[in-house]
Amino acid sequence: MDLKFNNLRDAISRYSLDKSTIPSLLRLIVQDPAKQDLIDYLEKYIEEKEIEIHEICADHSDELLNSLDLVNQMRDAFKTAREDVGYLQSGIQEIGSFLIEAYNKIEEPKKKVQNMQSALEYLEEMSSAVFLLNKAQSQILGLRHISALRTLNKAKSLSFLKEFHTDTSRIILNIIPAMEKQVEDKIEESLSDWLVKTRKKAEALGKQLFIQAEGRIALDKQKKYKENQKGYKTRESVIMAIQTMKSIRPSIKPSRELNSYMMTRLASIRQSSRVTTHKAFEASEAAVISVDFSALIQFESVFEALGKAKEFREKLKYTRKAQILQTISYYEKPREKLEALAGQLLIEKELYEHDDRLRSEEELQGIWIETVTQLERAIQEFISVSKSSQQILEIKKCSVLFVNSTLKSKFTHRSYELYQLLDKNHKLYRESLLVNFRSEALKIIEVETYSFLKTSELEGRNLEEVGLFMEPNNGVYPFSKSVPDLGDLVKRYVWMDLAYLEYIFERTGEELFKTIDELMQSANKLLFQQINESTVLQTAILAINTNFLYKSFSYIYEFFEDVTGASREFSAREVFIELKDKCESAIFSKMQDSISTYINLIRDFCPEKAEAHHWLKNMLEYISNTAGSLETLLGLQLSSTALFASFQYFSNQIINALKKTDLKFNVIFALCLEKDLNVITLFTQESLLCRKVPGLGDALVEIKEFTSLFVNNDIESLKDQGLREKRYSRLDPKSLALIFEKYKETKGKDPKQKVVLAVAKKLKEIN
Repeated sequence: MDLKFNNLRDAISRYSLDKSTIPSLLRLIVQDPAKQDLIDYLEKYIEEKEIEIHEICADHSDELLNSLDLVNQMRDAFKTAREDVGYLQSGIQEIGSFLIEAYNKIEEPKKKVQNMQSALEYLEEMSSAVFLLNKAQSQILGLRHISALRTLNKAKSLSFLKEFHTDTSRIILNIIPAMEKQVEDKIEESLSDWLVKTRKKAEALGKQLFIQAEGRIALDKQKKYKENQKGYKTRESVIMAIQTMKSIRPSIKPSRELNSYMMTRLASIRQSSRVTTHKAFEASEAAVISVDFSALIQFESVFEALGKAKEFREKLKYTRKAQILQTISYYEKPREKLEALAGQLLIEKELYEHDDRLRSEEELQGIWIETVTQLERAIQEFISVSKSSQQILEIKKCSVLFVNSTLKSKFTHRSYELYQLLDKNHKLYRESLLVNFRSEALKIIEVETYSFLKTSELEGRNLEEVGLFMEPNNGVYPFSKSVPDLGDLVKRYVWMDLAYLEYIFERTGEELFKTIDELMQSANKLLFQQINESTVLQTAILAINTNFLYKSFSYIYEFFEDVTGASREFSAREVFIELKDKCESAIFSKMQDSISTYINLIRDFCPEKAEAHHWLKNMLEYISNTAGSLETLLGLQLSSTALFASFQYFSNQIINALKKTDLKFNVIFALCLEKDLNVITLFTQESLLCRKVPGLGDALVEIKEFTSLFVNNDIESLKDQGLREKRYSRLDPKSLALIFEKYKETKGKDPKQKVVLAVAKKLKEIN
């Protein structure tokens, strides 16, 4: 049985007990043959456990009964205590209700009395508040802003506004900030009016500062002039020396409501507003200029009462700075711009000296530096768009007066910025001068007639003023009208630059001579350009003018050395030498171009008849006439050189034409060249001008040697180096080889093409 039971138990242990497996497990138990043994075993086990439970209960029954009795006693005691507590609570509630009823009967009359007193106090404070508001409004209308703010502060301090939150208190609390805002708006409106008045005051102040600066400049100029006069005793002068007196005094009498801080400030202002005179000027010439800062102090006091003093000072600083920096764009005329700006800066300086809380020294210098930077941009923009040198000169004058005025106002920090400004201004001004100069000089050159100046054309002009010290020959000067015109133009523009340089640079002469050099170089560049557009004879006139322009410009140099007291070597000599050389080279080049025009008329290199070219006489006539004019204008030496160079060029170009052409040539063309040479030889023998040129025939050696090869049928002699170097030393073997390859044989005429080609092949082999 145990074995079977164990087997059944093992079988059952294989199943997990849950809803799905219990039915299967029960079927397994029912179907198992050992089920009866299992049932019997379970019944026996149950009986054993019941006996054990009965024994345990019998052993502890007394203790259990005693515990149950104790529990019943405790329950009865709790019920009795709860009933007692309920009776006591009912008694306390009745006593409390009685006491409350009695208290209410006693306190109700007392509360009514207290409420009546509070209501009276409320009405009294409300009446006070309304009275204070009316008073504050009257004070605002009477422009007694400090008193109005104090009255509003009293109204804000009323206790009922803090203790009671009624509609009336809320209305009053809303009215007080509105009235304070009204005061603030009135003050800001007054501040705007003050700023407008300050702008107008700055205009007047700036005008007097500029008049004062002009007086100082004129006085300094007079002193320097007198010091330069030998034997003249200098003395002090006060002509045009006007002193600007600065008086800061209140225009409105302080009211009694001003606090002690204001009274102390006003007393300080009155003391500092006394008229003072600079040592450099007489007191009798002082001009009193007043700036009213008392209004500013009142405004500051009002904002201090509003608790916005710091905000007011910051806003004032920003507004004043913007007003100063906008001054340049506010006015149209340059002088008005700078006058107002100088006045504004002086006012700002005075503001700093009287209250550094309204403007610190660092902020003042910052405004000064920004002003200089803005001036640089404004002046550069003006000059860049200006087409008139006179307008730029006016800007310079105003800039000098501005510098003088501000330096006198002790704006010395980084004052080199202003000198840099003027330095840049001068460079731009010089550029403008050069542009205008080039335009006027170009007009003079373009209308040049290339004829010598006659005394009838002077129209009262004094040529000595431009360094042309000479007498006319039969009423004619040895230069054209453009020479004195360019001299006058240069001198006039130098004067204009000197007017700009005065009072700016210590080394006026050095800067002035830079301008003179640039003016002369500009004139020379225009003349260089004119050479390319002129004829041979016009170029000759330009070469003549170059000598006299050099004399004129040298005189102008020396003249302004005396004016400025500076000394400098005239450095334009090389430029004029280069210009003259360019003219002479251009003469030869232009003559050669004309000769090339004739040579280019050659179209047939294989003529049938040997005769001189039809254009040769015209070419010789051109050379003769041109050389004769050059002799008259420039002398025999240049004329002779031009003749020799022309014939030499003709010889070279004929050879080059044969070398460069793609056409064939024959022996008859060489015979034509021989005819040309005969005509040229006859011309040189008959021409008086050509007989003055020694060795003129050597200019045609190259073409003579070339024609000799064909006329004398001496081509094969080129194979012999000795004969070649002796008879034909001026001919290049390489060039001859190229020319011989283009040779075309003529029937019945030597040399033969075969011979010429063989010689060409031999010449190519020569290193």
